[in-house]
Amino acid sequence: MQTVEEYPVIAADLDGTLIDEHGNPFHDVSKGIRYYTDRNGQVPIVTGKDPETMFAKTKRRLSELLGRELTIAHCGGSLICGTDGEFRVTPLNEDRLDSAVNLLIATYPRYVTIVPGIADLEGFGSFALGQTICWIDQERVSEIGVVRRAFAERAYPNKLMSNFTGMIDFIRKVKPVHIYFSGFDEGNMPDDDFMKDLEVLSTPSGSLEIYGVGSKAKGIEILSQMIDVPVDKMIFIGNGIGKKENDYSVFMMPGLAYKVIISEVQLSKEDYEQFGDNVIVLHPNELGEWLLQFK
Repeated sequence: MQTVEEYPVIAADLDGTLIDEHGNPFHDVSKGIRYYTDRNGQVPIVTGKDPETMFAKTKRRLSELLGRELTIAHCGGSLICGTDGEFRVTPLNEDRLDSAVNLLIATYPRYVTIVPGIADLEGFGSFALGQTICWIDQERVSEIGVVRRAFAERAYPNKLMSNFTGMIDFIRKVKPVHIYFSGFDEGNMPDDDFMKDLEVLSTPSGSLEIYGVGSKAKGIEILSQMIDVPVDKMIFIGNGIGKKENDYSVFMMPGLAYKVIISEVQLSKEDYEQFGDNVIVLHPNELGEWLLQFK
C-alpha cells in the first residue's frame, strides 16, 4: 500500500488525465486529489496549455478540482511558483525572451526593474494576471503572464480585455514576478510559435531573471529541486504516450517512482518496454479510486 509519506508529490497532466474535453473532472478525481492533499501530498499540475487557455476552459472547475493553492507547470513544462530565492536556468531563446522582458518593463516601470544588457524586440501585446491556482480569487494574484496578442484573440475572441482588465487593478498587490520561458521538445507542436515565445521571471528582489525550460521532464526536474523532493519520490500521471505528445518526455524520464498512464485502451508490450517497469495503466474513471488508496 503506497503512502503519502513515501510519495509526497504526484505531478499530473490536465487535459485527458484529470479532466475530459469539456473541462469536467473524471469520476472521483476531485475527491481523490483532495484526499491526497489533505494528507499533505502535493499535486502540481503539469500541462501543455498556457494558463490563459487552461483557465478559460476549466473556469471554476479547476479551483474546485484542486481545492487549494498548488504549483502549475505549463507550456510544456515551464513552472510558475512563488518561491523565495533564485533558481537560474540557461534561456533557450534569449531573443524571444527580450521582447517579453522589455514590454513588461515598459508597461509597469514602477513595479519591475531590469538586469543590464537586454535588448528591445517586438512581438508581444497584452498582459494577463494569474495565480498559482486560477484567476478566481484575485486577492492572491502572484504572477504576470505575457500573452501573445494573436494567440489570446484566437483562444477566446472578444473576451480578452473583459477577462483581464479588472485584474490589472491588482498590479500593486502582485508579488515579485515569476514567469518562465519554455520551448517544446523536438516534434512537439512545432508550428505554434506561442508555445515557444514565453517568458520572463522576476526574482524576489524585483529584478528580472530568465528561466528556460525545454520539456515537461525538465520542468519536473526543476520542480523537484524547488520543493526539495527527489524525483524518485515523485509520481507522474499523464495520457500522452505518443512521441509528439508533451507527456512523452516525462514517461521516458528515468528515476520517477511511478508513471501512471491514463488510457481507455490497453498498452502494447512495446509501450511497457520503452517506459520501464514502474508503469501503471488506469482507465480515466479509475484514477480517483487509485488516489484514494494512499495512506
